[in-house]
Amino acid sequence: MIKHVAIGGKRPAFAKPQKIAVIFLVILVVCAAVIGPLLVRTLSSGFILGDLQNYVAGQLGTRDVIAPQSVRYEDRDATRRAVTAAEAAVPPYFVRSLRSTLVARGQVDGFTAGVLSENADASARAFMLANGIIDTQGIVDRFMRLSQADRTIMASILKETASFLLETGLYDGNELSRLENQGITVVALREGNSSVTSFPVGELITMEDIQSVTTPFLEQYGDLPAFDRWLLLDSLSLLLVPNVHYDEVTTIGFRQLAADSVSPVMAEIAEGEYIIRRNEVVTGEMLDKLDVMRGEKPTYSFAAISGMVLFSVIVTSGGVIMFDRFPNRYRRFQFLLILLIGIFLTLIAMVGVMKASFIFRAITMIPFLPILFLPIFISLVTNDKRLGLIAAAMLCAYAVLFMEGGRATTYVELILMTCSCVYAIQFASRRLDMLYQVFLVALIGAFIVTLFSLIDGYRLTAVPLLVIGIVGNVVISYLLAIILLPIMEKLFNIPTAFMLHELSYTDSPTLIRLSQVAQGTYNHSRVVADLAYDAARAIGANALLVRAAALYHDIGKADHPEYFIENQTGENKHDDLKPSLFAAIIKSHVRLGVEKGREIGLPQEVLQIISEHHGNDVIYYFYKEAQQDGIRENRLVAEEDFCYSGNPPGNQESAIVMLSDCVEAATRSIKRPTTPKYEKMIHQIIMGKIERDQLNDSHLSLSDLDIISSSLLHTLIGRDHRRIEYPEDIPAGQQQLFSLQHDGAAAGQNPSKGTEK
Repeated sequence: MIKHVAIGGKRPAFAKPQKIAVIFLVILVVCAAVIGPLLVRTLSSGFILGDLQNYVAGQLGTRDVIAPQSVRYEDRDATRRAVTAAEAAVPPYFVRSLRSTLVARGQVDGFTAGVLSENADASARAFMLANGIIDTQGIVDRFMRLSQADRTIMASILKETASFLLETGLYDGNELSRLENQGITVVALREGNSSVTSFPVGELITMEDIQSVTTPFLEQYGDLPAFDRWLLLDSLSLLLVPNVHYDEVTTIGFRQLAADSVSPVMAEIAEGEYIIRRNEVVTGEMLDKLDVMRGEKPTYSFAAISGMVLFSVIVTSGGVIMFDRFPNRYRRFQFLLILLIGIFLTLIAMVGVMKASFIFRAITMIPFLPILFLPIFISLVTNDKRLGLIAAAMLCAYAVLFMEGGRATTYVELILMTCSCVYAIQFASRRLDMLYQVFLVALIGAFIVTLFSLIDGYRLTAVPLLVIGIVGNVVISYLLAIILLPIMEKLFNIPTAFMLHELSYTDSPTLIRLSQVAQGTYNHSRVVADLAYDAARAIGANALLVRAAALYHDIGKADHPEYFIENQTGENKHDDLKPSLFAAIIKSHVRLGVEKGREIGLPQEVLQIISEHHGNDVIYYFYKEAQQDGIRENRLVAEEDFCYSGNPPGNQESAIVMLSDCVEAATRSIKRPTTPKYEKMIHQIIMGKIERDQLNDSHLSLSDLDIISSSLLHTLIGRDHRRIEYPEDIPAGQQQLFSLQHDGAAAGQNPSKGTEK
């Protein structure tokens, strides 16, 4: 059994020591991501405060105090003035009181009902007494002196006029006077939830304005004989109450919203600006700027540190989770170690680079930040650009913490530079090819730095230095990657693109020996490698890994090559052995292949494919023969005895090698091969693997299998192309010329039809 060799398609859980190591490194990275920026700000403050002294207004400056860097700060006085102006721009809000309106209407309706009742005098006086209305104007007596008809007319006019005033709105004169004393000339009347109307204070109606306001309205009743203007005005003054009141809560709320909407008024102390000059009198404005510079001394509040910790935890945990989510990450613990240790070391390097920026007074340190190496290195080590992009996103997020006052454009500039490095990687077969990548990335980086320098308004004279910085950063990052990559390959036996290219060279000692002792197996492996490589590229799998593994997948046959049909030219060893014994020999080549692969130092991923390229499928031919023998001998045959001892493919690459192996072997048995025959055979093989549960853990979708099927068919047709048959009467010396003349015709033959002889 070799199940212990295979790494299954399901993700194994981390061992306890591995979990502890990952958690420890995550905590270490979070601490570095928090402490690093705080340390940088402390160093920055030290360089600034070194030029500051305590001064008082009127004192002569003893030395020049120069701002070592630009400082943008809030002008609190200007902000306070802006807030006051915004609050003053909000008018007082008034609201129509439903309760006051109902009270006023009720008093008018109750009074008119009383004076119109049968016992009018007593009813009216009882109503007045019940509502606490003191009839100082004697309106009840004056109404009682009117006839019943005149009273009815006056009551109607009273109700109509009251409705007019209440609908227009009666304001409290005391409230308006208080507002006018504050210099307010406009108020807002809020109707419902959204309707707001502004009115000048002078146009509002108070109880004192009833006489002047109602005069135009009452002119329509002037011709009525029963109309008593003064009785009506006295009744309104006595019965009505203000129904529009100042809404202090709403006013304060809107003024607070206006104050909150005011952006802080920012001022700036430019780099190189003289805050205090020697032998000049220190003014209050100078002291204010000096206080701002002193205010730049880092004060780390609990909230700020908590936010940095939370941000770092989210970035680190999210990055680790995403890094670990990609399928078939067999070396995920090793890769996580490389990622976390690399980030930790990069954060330490950032502190050193930032400290250097303070010494050399650099305008910006973005082009010099050491964030390019790790994404490049991760991509090359894992053969996966996506993992390099995750590392890039994490480092850029940490870098923003280091850049005090960092903006969104800072992150965009950083992410563009790192992503360009990752996307330029081509997994070249020669390390020299990386020089072309360095040149391309350097050009892109120079363009990005120049673009954002113009956006940020830097002096044009400073741009060349920044371009030199990014070019040097790119060169150093790639140089470190080229130096460290072979070391990482040897330490962890990681199948990088360079190692896989080297394994694919057919002049390796193992493949040379295979070609000498098992020529048929060697040729078979090379064809399988071509089939698998094209299929892997078609679906975006690791084609380099597939090709290398396919070349070595049958190295276990080198010990007993004569027992495998592709190496037999005469006598068939199968005729002399029982099916069960022959099946055991066939199965053993997988175990022997894994052992030989381990001896020669093949990467674990290649050993994985060698161990899984037959899965646990049944050796169908010998199983059927054993069943026939069992029927003749009246005994049962166990299917398990004729099954391979490996695991089904646990990834796309392993499944592609299995299918390519089966397809290549099956094509050798097709007589007069045609395209329909190939297509049918490939379909049967794939469906058979699905039915026997060999592809369950392969992460291949049905669309992937369709693409693989098409690729295999295309490669087989190209391999088995047809040539025209030479006529027997053409001399041998002229056959080459005849062939050249008829190549075009041969290429035009239908590949689905065989050549008739």
